[in-house]
Amino acid sequence: MNLILCDKNCTHQKDGYCSLDTMTPLTASKADGCYYYSSIADAEKPQACRQEEGVHAGIQNA
Repeated sequence: MNLILCDKNCTHQKDGYCSLDTMTPLTASKADGCYYYSSIADAEKPQACRQEEGVHAGIQNA
């Protein structure tokens, strides 16, 4: 068991530690070197809103 300190607003953060215990797909976000960071705010949004934001982000980045 690894104890990885985490103070981010991440879905995997529990009581100041990373609770991720299995490999998951890498996220597009990198927070302080963590490729598994997943914002709690994003997780609480309905799936349709996240997909729509991705479409808008793709248009802006094009």
